[in-house]
Amino acid sequence: MKLFLKDKFIGTLIIINCLVTFTLCFDFDLFHFPLLICDKLLTILFLCEIFYKIHVFEKDFFKSRWNNFDFIVVLISSIPLFLLILDINYFNNLDNLLLLRVFRLFKLFRIMRKIPHIDKIYSDLKKAIGVTYGIVILGFVILFIIGILLCSIFKNYDPVNFGDPIVSIYTVFRLFSTEGWYEIPDAMSENTSYLIATMIRISFSLIVLFGMFILGFVISSITDELATDNNDDLIKKTKELEEKIDNLTCKIDFLIKNKDSGN
Repeated sequence: MKLFLKDKFIGTLIIINCLVTFTLCFDFDLFHFPLLICDKLLTILFLCEIFYKIHVFEKDFFKSRWNNFDFIVVLISSIPLFLLILDINYFNNLDNLLLLRVFRLFKLFRIMRKIPHIDKIYSDLKKAIGVTYGIVILGFVILFIIGILLCSIFKNYDPVNFGDPIVSIYTVFRLFSTEGWYEIPDAMSENTSYLIATMIRISFSLIVLFGMFILGFVISSITDELATDNNDDLIKKTKELEEKIDNLTCKIDFLIKNKDSGN
């Protein structure tokens, strides 16, 4: 049981689990059943790991965010096994529930903890998410407004891309990412007059340019925030160094004065 406390053993199980989950995505009839048995065995091993660690560490186990994350991932991915043990087969979507085993792939984050400077990477990622929180909301509002506007204008011209508000918003998102930025207006302009075709192409060109501006603004905001944080750390260290130099200078002046007084 002490094997469950060794990172190398658990890391090996995680890698095997990823390979099994990866292989199960293929239609290998010959290996499908053995892989399912291996999948169930891995589920049992990960459950044993969690419950053994809870037994060993007791309440201290849940003081770690990683442990809480691991606990949730294992429980969710174990639902199909519990249903199989309880012989609950009356769910019509049981095959879909079996997809919950894919949640065990999140255990790869445990291996990522061994990556050098991973805490710094997570810290920067957290700051980047914090910066983009407001920008994402603003972006969604812009998508919503433009999507509704284009749905109202081009619903009859192109019902495939602007037939309803949801499809229209998704189309605007595609345009912002420069996907289909010229195919959509060209298709809409085929059976229209020259004037209307020109207006459509100009309108969509402006939308694409606006989307590129928004994307550049988001990237620039994230970069500036991370750079500002690094500058703040540098300024803090510089101030601490200046304080130490001032204290050292005061001590030197004091020693010089005492020496002159003694003479």
